[in-house]
Amino acid sequence: MNWRKYERIFISVIRGLKTNIALAVIIIITIGACDYKPIEPYYIFSYFIGNGEDGLHLASSKDGLVWEAINDGKTMLFPLVGESVLMRDPCVVMGPDSTFHMVWTTSWSGNTIGYAHSKDLINWSKQIAIPVMAYEDSVVNCWAPEITYDEKEGNFLIYWSSTITTKFLLTANSTKDGNRRNHRIYYTTTKDFETFEETKLLYDPGFNVIDASIKKTGDRYLMFIKNETELPEPKKNIFIVNANKITGPYSLPKKPITGDYWAEGPTAEKINGKWYVYFDKYRDHNYGLVTSPDLKYWTEESEKLVMPKGIRHGTIVEVNKSIYDNLNNLHKDPGMLYRDISRRERPFAKDPSVTFYQGKYLMYYTIPDGLKKDQDGWHIGIAASEDMENWEKIGEILPAKEYESKGLCAPCAKVINDELHLFYQTYGNGPKDAICHAISTDGLNFTRDKSNPIFSPSGDWNVGRAIDADVFVKGDSAYLYWATRDMAYKQQLLGVSVAPLSGAFKRNSWKQLSTEPLLKPELPWEMNCIEAATIFEDKGKYYMFYAGAYNSEVQQIGLAVSDDLIHWKRTSDQPVLTKGKENEWNSTESGHPGVFIDPDGTKWLFYQGNPDKGYTYYLSRRKFDILENDKVVFY
Repeated sequence: MNWRKYERIFISVIRGLKTNIALAVIIIITIGACDYKPIEPYYIFSYFIGNGEDGLHLASSKDGLVWEAINDGKTMLFPLVGESVLMRDPCVVMGPDSTFHMVWTTSWSGNTIGYAHSKDLINWSKQIAIPVMAYEDSVVNCWAPEITYDEKEGNFLIYWSSTITTKFLLTANSTKDGNRRNHRIYYTTTKDFETFEETKLLYDPGFNVIDASIKKTGDRYLMFIKNETELPEPKKNIFIVNANKITGPYSLPKKPITGDYWAEGPTAEKINGKWYVYFDKYRDHNYGLVTSPDLKYWTEESEKLVMPKGIRHGTIVEVNKSIYDNLNNLHKDPGMLYRDISRRERPFAKDPSVTFYQGKYLMYYTIPDGLKKDQDGWHIGIAASEDMENWEKIGEILPAKEYESKGLCAPCAKVINDELHLFYQTYGNGPKDAICHAISTDGLNFTRDKSNPIFSPSGDWNVGRAIDADVFVKGDSAYLYWATRDMAYKQQLLGVSVAPLSGAFKRNSWKQLSTEPLLKPELPWEMNCIEAATIFEDKGKYYMFYAGAYNSEVQQIGLAVSDDLIHWKRTSDQPVLTKGKENEWNSTESGHPGVFIDPDGTKWLFYQGNPDKGYTYYLSRRKFDILENDKVVFY
């Protein structure tokens, strides 16, 4: 056998294999390199609009320059806590457990900040107000809180700006508001957002400072701040200071990174190897951006930035593709949630009544006594809308007669013969409160009925009080539904009267039909009260939504049916519209219903609610239909 021959053949094969293997490796590497794509970044920006009254808004971007509003620009979360129940300056960060944590400013003045958490930025936990400055009697405010996770200590640093009127007096006159706006940065820490360490001073640069935002880079911590000095000359720019520890001490600022304009609310992120710092150019009503490759030299790039309309002070957070896609595919209607903060610097609007008049929707509702001299007593607010979702307050109805001097409220608006009729009650007179009537030809200005009050009940089953009017017109007659108290002044009951339309609703035109209550509280959930009846007709029957239980209890909404507008039977022994779930705007009440039938035939139920046993009140609506078995279905 010629071993030499086979040796040469074997060596040749081995060499060929080596070549092929090497070639295969090169091909695999080349293909892998061609197919490789870096992980694409996804960014979300949290922000507020207006005064923060409608809550959290979000925007998304892949390049950090062009941002699009999420959920069609509609709110993602209504604010429910804090002194003024606002949601300004929302800061969102992701914790090590992939949970998003958010803090925000709840009020222009007070000692709390808001907090909630979420796994997906869509579904949020119960909101809480954290009294971070409750220990300090002379504190004025808690503004623009932010969160940064401290990896070394395994906790969250929460920090914000506050004014304490008894401290830092050397800079007390740095703004036109004097020592009411003389801020420093304070902080607390927490591991679970349930217990919090003692609040401490984080940063005092020797001047009025707000809007701190901390980012870690390498072994250093950067803190972006705003100099809030206004006097003797404005210095309202963004600066950077740094420290070796997250709690400082931080350096003094050198020169601003923003230009010749007023800027606030900085938030920073490193994108494609370059630092992006966003900020609110609040005087110019738009957003700004400066960038830097090295944190030393900054370039103005505001002209490249595209932001949602009305965006104000927020933060940027990087998210994964799943979160990003879910948010961008979201079209969630938050529903109408109307709030009036004109009286108590917090949302408070009750007893809604809606009608369509002269081409627009008008809503009349109760507003409470307020802080100003002309706000003594409960009065009536007026709001207008083109779509029943977005409402603008356009006026108030104040006392004009002696019988209204203590207040007027609980309006019922009805368009009858091209005139807008308002039926309402006096307020603050106990058993002597009664129903009144006024007419308007523009929805804003009303002429009182000279015979006011037009109705109060009689009989030995009630105390003579009449509140919560509702009027239902049938043929040539008007049926007036009202609530009253029993003789012990304990239970709220319902009654009805009737008058011919030809009587113009004058006092002497009404005939009381009730010789006993139409309905009285009998079911456990109704407790001691049935009030706020609102009547409508459907498929030849008459239906009445009513409120069961007092506001101080847990008011919810029931439904009754009638064939003659006088004798009523409940359709269920349970409320048909209950209070909301925990963390919802109506978690402690859904009450005082008001039916409105749109000109297109759509049936709406407007009602009030609150999440805090009456500290606030909101107004909302639900579309509904009545099924053949007298059951109501809400959409």
